[in-house]
Amino acid sequence: MFYYEFDKDGFDIRKVEIFKDGRFAHTDEKLEVRTFKNEKSFPDVEKYNHLCNESADSNDETFLAENISKNYFEAIWQEWIIQKEIPYYQYYEIQKDNKYFEYIDY
Repeated sequence: MFYYEFDKDGFDIRKVEIFKDGRFAHTDEKLEVRTFKNEKSFPDVEKYNHLCNESADSNDETFLAENISKNYFEAIWQEWIIQKEIPYYQYYEIQKDNKYFEYIDY
């Protein structure tokens, strides 16, 4: 499952990616952790679903998108990033070539 928070122009502000095996990744305004921010804006949900259905098996719901509330996104962010990620790692921002990279201090 991928969860996004978009700005008014469709660019992701924060993202949480949760995989079936329990791994997860995320981005926010400063960090890209095991994933990256999209360089292109995200189309509206109807257009995205239409584009995905054109390129995928019509019975495949793998790439279907739906709008969620800000509160729902915040609950996902709280559960996966605040409660699971931050307690286990200490992050330091390292700026190189105008990009942020993660440094994990165990």
